[in-house]
Amino acid sequence: MFQALLDNICQTLSCDNKTMCKGYSGCVPVLESKTCGSPPSVPNAEASPAGPFPVGHTHNYTCNYTPRNESYTTCQEDGKWSNAVFQCLIIGQNQSRALCSSMGFTVVGTSWCYFFNDTTLTYDMAKANCIDRGMEMPMIESESEWNALLEHIDFKNYWIGGYANDTGGVREWFWENHQKIGPFRPWADGKPDNTMDTISAIASFQRGWDDIPTNWLIPLMCEKKINFE
Repeated sequence: MFQALLDNICQTLSCDNKTMCKGYSGCVPVLESKTCGSPPSVPNAEASPAGPFPVGHTHNYTCNYTPRNESYTTCQEDGKWSNAVFQCLIIGQNQSRALCSSMGFTVVGTSWCYFFNDTTLTYDMAKANCIDRGMEMPMIESESEWNALLEHIDFKNYWIGGYANDTGGVREWFWENHQKIGPFRPWADGKPDNTMDTISAIASFQRGWDDIPTNWLIPLMCEKKINFE
């Protein structure tokens, strides 16, 4: 119990590199000849400072994600740091966001991972490109996703994963998963306005949706739902 109290005191103190933690005595000077190099690095934690550090010096790790185990290590008399069992884990939402960013994609809002590319492609070419990336063309079913996306596309044109079906002489709009597009349809002013005999798809336009021929060449964007589990 007493040792646990001392360990807790040393864990909360941040002694400089010319002192060591002595429990209730706090940080006290030590001999300069006894030193350790830089503390062991811990993945995802802030970088460890450069040494040397004196025997007894305690380094407290800083983790901006999910910390586990004791968050410190101490310089020992043999010039080595005590075994660092501390872990700084990126889990859940943080893990998904980190994975999205590490792949060169963009986190959009709270639930979506997007890829943007200014290369101009037809609708079918853009669809194939998204599939090759393990993603899909955006199927924007909520105002929250659309508003989050606008922060990244603004007035630019990009393909969206929706297309027209004129079966029976009535134009209906569907997502790429063949589900009918729901009530949320933020068409730009005067849109849709394409002719019934044109094979049309949806693109972003003037902070709204536009219906354009699928053989037009415009940039693509792809989407992947972020898993928070």
